[in-house]
Amino acid sequence: MPVLTSPTAATSTIGQSFTYTPTFTNSPTSITATGLPAGLSIDSATGVISGTPTTGGTYTVSLSATNAVGTNIISLTIRVDLAQTVTFGALANKTYGDAPFTVSATASSGLAPSFSIVSGPATISGSTVTITGAGTVVLSAAQAGNATYAAATPVQQSFTVAANATFTGYYFTTLAGVASVNGATDGTGSAARFNSLSGVAVDRDGNVYVADLDNHTIRKVTSAGVVTTLAGSAGQSGSTDGTGSAARFNGPHGVAVDDAGNVYVSELANHTIRKVTSVGVVSTLAGSAGLSGSTDGAGSAARFNSPRSVAVDGSGDVYVADSGNHTIRKVTSAGVVSTLAGSAGISGSTNGTGGAARFDYPSSVAVDGARNVYVAEANNNTIRKVTSSGVVTTLAGLAGSSGSANGTGSSARFNFPFGVAVDRDGNVYVADYFNHTIRKVTSAGVVTTQGGLAGTSGSADGAGSAARFQYPRGMAVDGVGNIYVADAANSTIRKGLFATAPVLSSPTAMAAGVGQAFTYTPTYLGAFVSFSATVSGGANAAR
Repeated sequence: MPVLTSPTAATSTIGQSFTYTPTFTNSPTSITATGLPAGLSIDSATGVISGTPTTGGTYTVSLSATNAVGTNIISLTIRVDLAQTVTFGALANKTYGDAPFTVSATASSGLAPSFSIVSGPATISGSTVTITGAGTVVLSAAQAGNATYAAATPVQQSFTVAANATFTGYYFTTLAGVASVNGATDGTGSAARFNSLSGVAVDRDGNVYVADLDNHTIRKVTSAGVVTTLAGSAGQSGSTDGTGSAARFNGPHGVAVDDAGNVYVSELANHTIRKVTSVGVVSTLAGSAGLSGSTDGAGSAARFNSPRSVAVDGSGDVYVADSGNHTIRKVTSAGVVSTLAGSAGISGSTNGTGGAARFDYPSSVAVDGARNVYVAEANNNTIRKVTSSGVVTTLAGLAGSSGSANGTGSSARFNFPFGVAVDRDGNVYVADYFNHTIRKVTSAGVVTTQGGLAGTSGSADGAGSAARFQYPRGMAVDGVGNIYVADAANSTIRKGLFATAPVLSSPTAMAAGVGQAFTYTPTYLGAFVSFSATVSGGANAAR
């Protein structure tokens, strides 16, 4: 008897043409069917079922295939889905630097459509679009269907992103690491891995040093994004002095680098200040591993209580945010420790001189060329300034009041400011932890938001408010004004390039074939009036 060898299930959609062609062994001479959906019929000679179904549902069809030996009855399932369409309206044009925005579409089925970027300088998460450059962006809205509805035909819409000729500010990129992927791997750019980043510092050559908190290591990132481990061994905590991977750290939290390339480390769990030379030789500058306290003194006689941050001035003096003691400490290059401001164990927000001033969980310090120390005060939600003689004032924010408002002095608001850096002009940059933003405070106390959108976390690169951060913790600024961010929850190092001149935002690598047409259309952040190009490589530079 005939035996069906083709699939015994088929799917169709109401109102759409359908054909099912069965195949058999033992050549049937006639084929009939019962239970077909309305709108379908069978060719008794070939067994082909075709037509346009008019009713939905799941149908069990009995195929009777007959030859000289007999008749075989086969059960065939035909599912007829309901049709659906997607409505996706036109999109407004944008300007590069605009904030992320949401798109919407509907499906006639009532099911929720999904969105994707077909092409162009943008990314999408759910229905939120983040612009990453100038050009034309094409989006697609689709609905995949379910047990009742067939997949809808996707609908595309496009919009144009104009270059922002007036934009001045920071364009943020990812220098190293991959968002939300932890690890300890050395490598270049996205091949490298970090684990709960904390402090960050940058030297005069553009090398970035990182306190890799949960890896218990100090990492180095070149300006090209090449990551190596300067000292410590990933996953191995301790307090051993030594060279490179023989040394041990326990919760390295803050880093600073001097003009000779020596890196200073505040160790949260060891309660010590460590020094790492440019070749990875680690020594303990002050404090004694595992012993907390507030004693001033020299070397191992001094005590700290959960020191979270360090800064170093041009003379080699190190300043410490001694968080657990609510004080700002100073350590000379010889390891002599004194208390610059605050009183150990007494928290508060009082301005004053030396021991009369009060802090509440100072989380980060930075020092300028005049030896003024700037303090990010997490619990008070303020930025404080301490002169070299210990006079403390509040530069911006209001103690006890959190928020995200830009403004001047006490009218500005922060939400757990965690990291701080200062440039050569006295501008202070703040990693505003719970706001997921990067703030700037001028020497006059004027606060603006330079990167990210208050209350919105993420990992997107982009200009100004189009960029996204996730609990930024560490800050650094180089000699030309570029800023660096330890993006803690993303486990990435971000770089903010100040865009006063055109900045290329399109890909920097592309491929072409010999004898084939090639076009590269660059997109830029900022205005430009002309450009030129030089070429290296050539006929002998083939891969």
